Amino acid sequence: MGTTTESMIQTAHQELRCAYASNGTERTRLQRHLKSGIICTPFPRFYADPQYWNALSVRERLLHILRTDAHRHRRQKGWTYCGPSAAVVWGLTDSTTLCSDIHVVRHTHCKNRDSSRIRFHQRKNYSSVEHEGIPVTSLTETVFDCARLLQYPEALAIVDKSLQLYATDIDQTHDHLRRYCSQRTGKYGGGRAMVVLHHADPSSANGGESIARGYMIQWGFLPPDLQRRFVDPVKGGAMYADYCWTADDGNLIVAELDGRQKYVDVQMLNGRDSVDKVLEEKNRDGNLYLAGVHTVVHFTMNDVYDGTLRRKLELAGVPRNPDYPRIASLIGGR
Repeated sequence: MGTTTESMIQTAHQELRCAYASNGTERTRLQRHLKSGIICTPFPRFYADPQYWNALSVRERLLHILRTDAHRHRRQKGWTYCGPSAAVVWGLTDSTTLCSDIHVVRHTHCKNRDSSRIRFHQRKNYSSVEHEGIPVTSLTETVFDCARLLQYPEALAIVDKSLQLYATDIDQTHDHLRRYCSQRTGKYGGGRAMVVLHHADPSSANGGESIARGYMIQWGFLPPDLQRRFVDPVKGGAMYADYCWTADDGNLIVAELDGRQKYVDVQMLNGRDSVDKVLEEKNRDGNLYLAGVHTVVHFTMNDVYDGTLRRKLELAGVPRNPDYPRIASLIGGR
């Protein structure tokens, strides 16, 4: 790698971003190094050292891309990231699917047009604050935008996360968000944002559990209790169920989200092998039955996306949501 290009890459990485070309000469030089495999391009026209890039977490990569774009447009007044892009900066998501494009909000008098990977949102008024060195809409506005514009399961996951991370922030309490949303029900998706907020719950253990719960609600099932506590009748300790319902006949139904990672991650196995982990879960299920649970449903995220979970919950007798007919059109009922 030439001295000039190496200096560009090093400077960019020191600033926690990617390099980019400011003129034709730099573009030609970077493209030459890209073709030779010396550098990589994680986003169109953004360049990085492959070893450096591969060592970054998913969130760090997304932040690098946003910092690079912000650096390119630092002289454009009012250039602010919104929606999923702002949600990344606030720590509410690291979904590469949601964040495959960059979302920018601009004043209505600006005539920016969408490019292949940048989506513009024109508004008369919007907030703009700096977080992680990146200009974004305020936390509250970001949560509201995601709640009204994203698909219901993804929106629910982001609102859940905001209530977890910023529980001590007065501006992020359920009541504050409810007031904020209720004052903006006239905006596109404002009614759906209210439904998302109504179902949001900071007890959700992770984004996957939130998304799965979003699908359950979209399918018309009663929203489950989260992290329901049971006393282990054998060992005397506490057991927490991911999801729990009381059926119409009084039977308790538990659902558990299983991830592949806990069977292969050395740290999560804690010195045991995957067989030990499977046996431990079977033993736990047995103790849940002894504690009064009638049915335990195990599922994976693949079961969520291909609809298998829906059939499992129907067969288990999970109760339907009596409020579903009212909210179905707002949340994209299926």
